[in-house]
Amino acid sequence: MKSCPACNTRYADAVSFCAKDGTAVIIDQVAAAQSAAASEQVGQVIGDRYRLITKLGEGGMGEVYEAEHIHIEKRVALKLLRAEILGNQEAVTRFRQEARSASSIGHENIIRIDDFGTLSDGRVYLAMEFLSGQPLDKLIEAQLSVPRAFGILIQACRGLAAAHAKGIIHRDMKPENIFVTVTSDGREVPKILDFGIAKVSGDGGSQHLTRTGTIFGTPFYMSPEQALGQAIDHRADIYAMGVILYEIFTGSVPFRGESFMGVLSQHLTVPPIPPSQMAVAKGRELPTGLEAVILRTLNKDPEARYPTMNALAEALTEVYRRCVGPGMTASMAAQSASRSQFEDVASLPPEEPAQDRSVWLWAVVAVALFAGAIGGVFALRGRSGDDGAVGPSASGSLVPVVAHPVATKGSVDEPKPAKQAATVAVLIESHPAHAEVFRAGERLGKAALNVQVTLGEPTRLTMRLPGYREQLVEVDGRDDKVTVTLEKAPSVRPASALSPPRAKRPRKTMPSRSGDDELE
Repeated sequence: MKSCPACNTRYADAVSFCAKDGTAVIIDQVAAAQSAAASEQVGQVIGDRYRLITKLGEGGMGEVYEAEHIHIEKRVALKLLRAEILGNQEAVTRFRQEARSASSIGHENIIRIDDFGTLSDGRVYLAMEFLSGQPLDKLIEAQLSVPRAFGILIQACRGLAAAHAKGIIHRDMKPENIFVTVTSDGREVPKILDFGIAKVSGDGGSQHLTRTGTIFGTPFYMSPEQALGQAIDHRADIYAMGVILYEIFTGSVPFRGESFMGVLSQHLTVPPIPPSQMAVAKGRELPTGLEAVILRTLNKDPEARYPTMNALAEALTEVYRRCVGPGMTASMAAQSASRSQFEDVASLPPEEPAQDRSVWLWAVVAVALFAGAIGGVFALRGRSGDDGAVGPSASGSLVPVVAHPVATKGSVDEPKPAKQAATVAVLIESHPAHAEVFRAGERLGKAALNVQVTLGEPTRLTMRLPGYREQLVEVDGRDDKVTVTLEKAPSVRPASALSPPRAKRPRKTMPSRSGDDELE
């Protein structure tokens, strides 16, 4: 195995240059040693009941093997914590938390945990259902069809909604953590993996695994509030799903950079290129109405995103219906029918009291200065992670990277920049279709059309279509779709069709009382 000396991404032996930065890759001695050690473990029996068959992948904290229960001959995916990690009590606790979090949800789209145990040498293992299929990042490379992509994403949203209903925030959603399986009846069922850095509410404060200023996750999919190490809630997962949506339908993540901090700063301060523009640049076509959904999930203000994961799933279902017609696939209909079992919570308890969002820009500068001062504290976890692994839950939990921002809320001399109003996209539709849309006299295009407006501030639009009355409509961004029904203009009868003028009748006269005047 080879690795890039610049970004530490691992590659197969046949690769010569890093796909991210073009650096010549070199033989990874550490990976080679780990691979040799893993080969020695194949055939061993773990916990007196699981025989290791083959290694599926590895991550920062553990290795994943295909294994078989020696008594009932059942195949499982077994994650084994690395021996060198055992001295890190927080890492061990997170490993245990992964088992507890995933097993407590009990949803078809969440990987099932079958067993958990500790070996005589202190190593900890986790036995999960063995999945046959591919991770979503591999399917993205092959460019998913639109119906297939919607089917996978809507189910993934339902799985996360069930996790949120249990008070669990994933915090590391990315394509590698969505594993797409195929059931015996040919139905595709995505499974969400790797709850190792999940935030669990309601533990009574017994676990202090999350601290303000601690950054967890993968930079390409990290929400702005998560990038700052602020308190987060379930809307961080909604933002990550927005990045995944953007990537699947445009062929690129919205933000790229040469470093960990370079990517995070863009999440905080740079608006994404509109998905429709990115799709055109990549030779693709975005389904009508999807841009408004993606841009709402990627709003830097959590309050302007979808309030729940089920709300996002419903929005995606509506877009899909417009793409394929009034019908839905059987699997999507079943998901919609069963969603009431896992009602979303409107808001989950934050990890710490929420920080003022108005200090985002200042905190970026502070974090960047701090990162430059300590040098090398942040480890860039690239697009493929530091593992390059495939198979169920191949990526291990990320070892915490801690940053303590210099700027703190409440400082006497701290500047207080005004909070910028959130901008959202609203889909404007007309009935009949293709009405022209104008704003302040400027033609924006023909409906259906996505219009950027400031959330909460009414924006007046004019709709025009030949043969119909001009109509004014106000939108304020609170609805992501507005449909305007136009009234037909009254018909004007041509002059030739008018009745001929009526002859003027002679006026009648009668003598007035004075005898001098006439009355008409």
